[in-house]
Amino acid sequence: MTNSDLARPLKFLHWGFWGSVLSFALAIGVDPLFAASDASAFLASVVTNVLLAAFCVFAGFYWTALCVLARRIGQNWVIWLVAGLATLALGFIATYLLMARRVRRELSGPAARGTPSRSSRDSA
Repeated sequence: MTNSDLARPLKFLHWGFWGSVLSFALAIGVDPLFAASDASAFLASVVTNVLLAAFCVFAGFYWTALCVLARRIGQNWVIWLVAGLATLALGFIATYLLMARRVRRELSGPAARGTPSRSSRDSA
């Protein structure tokens, strides 16, 4: 497996996670801002709905990238998806941290982890 097989979905995982967090936080925070100003209710609802739609798109990228990465590192993607969705608030963060750490470890390779590769063990 090449680095690009993991690096590209890892970027989608990062962008999906942070895009989801940011768009959801802005969707929640924009209502009080519009309520404090003299903006129309229509404008407030349009902005909130656009931010919630962005949240859905980013979340879709996140969950898709999570499943792709799980499959490419040899894990069962269904377990990652079910575990993340079953504990949604914490599972979203936990699956992000766990998968990002596993993929970074895979990208660094066995030499960077300090474990000998299979070929070097067999030849010794």
